[in-house]
Amino acid sequence: MFGEPLVWDKKEDRSGCMIRSFVHSGGFGKKEGWSKVQDELIIKMVRLERVVSAITGKASKTGNRKAPESVNTTLPKERSSRLPVPDIEKNRARQGKQLVPSEQRNINFWTDLLARAGEKTTLHARISPSKGTWIATAAGMPGVFYQYRVWKDKAAVELYIDGGSKNKQKNHAIFDSFFTHKAEIEKMFGEPLVWDKKEDRSGCIIRSFVHSGGFGERDGWSKVQDELIDKMVRLERAVAFIL
Repeated sequence: MFGEPLVWDKKEDRSGCMIRSFVHSGGFGKKEGWSKVQDELIIKMVRLERVVSAITGKASKTGNRKAPESVNTTLPKERSSRLPVPDIEKNRARQGKQLVPSEQRNINFWTDLLARAGEKTTLHARISPSKGTWIATAAGMPGVFYQYRVWKDKAAVELYIDGGSKNKQKNHAIFDSFFTHKAEIEKMFGEPLVWDKKEDRSGCIIRSFVHSGGFGERDGWSKVQDELIDKMVRLERAVAFIL
């Protein structure tokens, strides 16, 4: 029911017991990775609550918390109004302090993209604009993320697979499970995808590029963003039957 093994922790010399599931993609350390960690934690908590509720027959005190729509087959496809949506303008003002020009540019790009994307999908609705060159949200499978990435003159949507360097074999196995359905996925996506797995790297990527621009020309941002959003919506639909 939870979807993966849990750690069952009971010791004879300790009164308390724990049933837990770890997130290995990060912690307090790197703030730019917080959204990735937070999405994984939320998904695991919702799944854990449902498992416990099924056994005890009782809902938690938090009520019937619902998962983001981005969580596909492992959780019901529904979205709760209780989930906080980031205040993009406040976030922009807060992050605008002591930023170098490229970081402010990136925040402005992601702010615009997230606003436009919100009209077509809730996939990244809980993600805040970043000063980095990518933003990602959990895909509903541990270590798998829907990611936007932007360079100076190009951009891409990605299914990014990386459960940590210690899980290289598992990462590659997950990639292979998608690659087995390459023809079906590309048919549903509507065009060929780039399948990127390297033996000397733990992470794997399934991506589609947008060559009409990137961070470079601000006048072309809306075109790039619309292309990225369209591709992300198609990518989510194309891989949903596996996730």
